[in-house]
Order: sequence, then structure tokens, then C-alpha cells
Amino acid sequence: MTAMKAIILAAGMSSRISSLTKGLPKTCLKINKIDSLLSRMLKQLAKAGFNEAKVVIGHAAEDMKNQLKDLQKNFSDLKINYIYNEDFNSKDNIYSVYLVKDYLADNTFIFNSDIVFEDRILDFAVNSAKNSDSSFLVIDDHKKLIDEDMKVTLNQSGFINRVSKSLENDTANGEYIGIMRIASKDKDTYAAKLSELIEANDVKRHYEYALDQVISSLRSPLKLKLVSTQGLEWTEIDTEEDLDYAKSLECINDKTSLRTLTSK
Repeated sequence: MTAMKAIILAAGMSSRISSLTKGLPKTCLKINKIDSLLSRMLKQLAKAGFNEAKVVIGHAAEDMKNQLKDLQKNFSDLKINYIYNEDFNSKDNIYSVYLVKDYLADNTFIFNSDIVFEDRILDFAVNSAKNSDSSFLVIDDHKKLIDEDMKVTLNQSGFINRVSKSLENDTANGEYIGIMRIASKDKDTYAAKLSELIEANDVKRHYEYALDQVISSLRSPLKLKLVSTQGLEWTEIDTEEDLDYAKSLECINDKTSLRTLTSK
């Protein structure tokens, strides 16, 4: 498998936490004394062997460019660049993924930028990519589900056949945490659905909607695998309360978590 690449979706306005994100995207919020959400994720990527990270930017783009330039100084083996989504204020993140559809490949993962997770969760995803040619979503299949969660269900063969917040909490099989791989063999199928929705101006959608439209078809050629978090720590940050909770996680405060990474 060739060197791995990451696409990080960080263009949004983050309206639910806007009191803290007027000048910078949510991903630049500090998660501990050392790192922002973004800098921590970049360290995790470098540690896991990724050699490139494309960050989709929009809100506070000029400040974000400066942040990325400064962050690049800390990494010699991880190339950091950006793609500008000029429609970040009028279109949801389905458009950000549409902009990067040509980069989807076996060695490329898409990350939501507002998540924190244990290093081992990324290891599970990387190992799955190395050992299988399947597309996958990383799923928390241990937690009690609530209405706000981006939930998934599985078909009888064990593949994900729905991904939507509208699924029933009691019958869903877990929550998508915001790490996805669309394999090269599935790229055209997913990209075609993204293009169809964008051309129809159906842009007030999450990118998972396009995926749900594909996999919910009985004849879908896209077989979407579940990679479990195995109950390890992670969280998504939408509100100030979420940020406070994230800061309390053991994986955020464990000084050994990223100790093996040497910034260069």
C-alpha cells in the first residue's frame, strides 16, 4: 500500500459554538495546553505514517492558511496543504467532499475536523485499509445512541446499509465517528452520487447523505465495512459543553499518548 493521505474537513462556520469560533474554525480550538484539535490530529496522522494532509478550509480562510503554514514547520514527513471551499457559508459539508472527490483512493481517509480519538482507533482504521480493499466507516458500536448521532445499520452480510441521524436509536448498530475510507473501486460510484446531488443544488446536506443514498440501494455495488472503535475513547465537538468533555478525556490528558512523535 502506498503512503497514506488524509483529507480533513474544516470549512464550516461551526454555528453551535460560534462564541468561540468567530476568528478561527472550530478545529483551531485548544484541546489541552499544547494542542488544538487540528494540531493533535496532525500529530496522530504523522505518527500513523500518513505523508500528506489536505485541509478543506472556508470560514476564516486567511487565518487558517497562516495556521497551516505555522503547523507545517513542525512536520518534515507530513505535507500539509489546503483546498478552499468558497461556498462554505451556503453549502453543507457535502460540497467539501464533492470538491475532493477526485482524491478519493485506497490510501486516502476523510476526517471530520471536530473529533478527538485515541491513537489506537486510527490504528484500527489503518490496519483495515492495509488488509482489505473495502470502503469503511469507523463506528462506535458500544455506546448508547441518541437522536443527534449519525447512526448506522447493518445488513445480513454485516455491511453498513444505512447511515443517517434519522435511524431509530434502539435498532441502529452504532454511531459513525467521522473517519471514512472510500476505496478506489468505489470512488466512481460515490463521486457520481455527490455530483448528482450538487448538480441538483441539493447542497444543504451532510456528505453521509450521499453515501446513504448509494448503500441503501439493494443493487449497490458499494460494500461498506464497519471498523469498530472497540469501545475506546473519542468524541465529537459541537458545543462548549462538548469541548469541556473532550478536555476531560484520558486520551487527551495522557502524556504518553503522542510521546513517540517527534516534531521536526
